[in-house]
Amino acid sequence: MSDEDKTNKTEQAAGREASELHDLLACDAKHELVCKHCVGTRCKTYTMKCTLIKIMKGRRVKIVVFGNRYWRDNEHIKRIRYVSMDSVRLAS
Repeated sequence: MSDEDKTNKTEQAAGREASELHDLLACDAKHELVCKHCVGTRCKTYTMKCTLIKIMKGRRVKIVVFGNRYWRDNEHIKRIRYVSMDSVRLAS
């Protein structure tokens, strides 16, 4: 396989991921990512809505996270993250 073929396949995969990401909405999320934000000795634990995309080796998962920290009305922000399976739970 030539380098050009590999590049084309990579670009196609990236395009598929971008379109899949565009179709996902926070209101459809069935999981929550448990997060902790610390400044000095003070810590705040919060959850963010997420959608599980793929389970990988080593107890890691690929997810789409909605929002930005614990701020309200940011569900339109979407990011792909690779995290430990232990930090993801079913939404309550």
